[in-house]
Amino acid sequence: MARLWLSWGVRPSVLMGHSLGEFAAAAVAGLFSLEDGARLVAARGRLSEAVRDKGGMAAVGAPAAEVAPLVEDYPDLSIGAVNGPGQCLLTGGHASLAEAGRRLTERGVKVTPLRGAVPYHSPLMAEIVDAFREVLATVEFRTPTMAVVSNVTGRVARGRQMADPEYWIRHLLEPVRFEAGVQAVDQRGRHVFVELGPSAALTALARTSAGDTDHVWLSSTFRDDHDGDMIRRSLAKAYEAGVPVSWAGYHEGAPRHRVPLPTYAFDGKRYWLPTPQRRAAEAARQAARTPEGERGAHDSLFYEQHWVSQALPETRRDGRRVLVVGDTARLPRGLAEAAAADGVALTVAADPTALADALDGEPPTDVCWLWRTSAADQGTADSGAACCAPSARPTTAHCSPYWTPWPARASAAASGCG
Repeated sequence: MARLWLSWGVRPSVLMGHSLGEFAAAAVAGLFSLEDGARLVAARGRLSEAVRDKGGMAAVGAPAAEVAPLVEDYPDLSIGAVNGPGQCLLTGGHASLAEAGRRLTERGVKVTPLRGAVPYHSPLMAEIVDAFREVLATVEFRTPTMAVVSNVTGRVARGRQMADPEYWIRHLLEPVRFEAGVQAVDQRGRHVFVELGPSAALTALARTSAGDTDHVWLSSTFRDDHDGDMIRRSLAKAYEAGVPVSWAGYHEGAPRHRVPLPTYAFDGKRYWLPTPQRRAAEAARQAARTPEGERGAHDSLFYEQHWVSQALPETRRDGRRVLVVGDTARLPRGLAEAAAADGVALTVAADPTALADALDGEPPTDVCWLWRTSAADQGTADSGAACCAPSARPTTAHCSPYWTPWPARASAAASGCG
């Protein structure tokens, strides 16, 4: 299912699984091959079936913090997953699970035993740790090419954190921090969440943990979806929400036929799909089709930049140092005098060497980038101005409140025109 979405140019900014689903997320991210992932899942299932003390799982309609004190009375029982602010999962031995469930039911808490569930993330799994570690030793771990939210920590995994066999031992024994994982994604801003499983069960849980009401929630299929209608509708909604889609990838392999066009001349308007979206989607589609051995030549397709907003320093009172770059050939007359009168230290960098020299000293508090608005302005001496000079003539300056990376140097803050 993930490969299908990728073939349509939909490249996720982050992946997240739930318990067994994290193996699928890791394989899609490139942490290990699909074959190694399948071997791990098969070995995990085979070993868990051989555990001497049998057990199960039960969904509990109460916060994990309220259930935790009760669990302490049972050494073979634990909280297996924290799925939301009002839902957790108990896992462990059958007798302990039944007794704890009875006590919770007497308190008015809804407890739903999960049919056929294996007590993963419980103390019973300690019996198979050594055997599972031997299987993990045969896996070829790689550096993932997509971000993955860890079930163990509830945060985005760092570097090769998940490429350690001991991480997957912890994953076998420790609770799934699904609520924390959803909140970690929620804090990164508005997202389109796409569930790749056969239902919308995880979507229902995730929505209870996300605080941002602007998220878009989509499913790929459901039990009675026999013709793929759900995933097509979800793709359309994702595109409507601004997700880049490769329509060439979507229609690849589909039967085509020519359509006769009207004989009259068209109106002189263009109706192309949004160019930035189309390019991003085609790049993601090409990335999904590129053999692993050739990925070194296309690194930009496999890694993403993420910008983190930072508070700007207060520069509106004293000690403003303004760096002027861009089209500085014809600065407005009187600009230097106006800046000095306002107590502003003005530095003009007309070329890369001057820019490097300017950045060697104390960093600027403001950056102004000048350009010409039209070819007709080329012969006008006063056609550009800096935002720090309120007395200057027509303003054509770019001053934005964001972090701007300078060549071969650390980032510099740029403040807005004020």
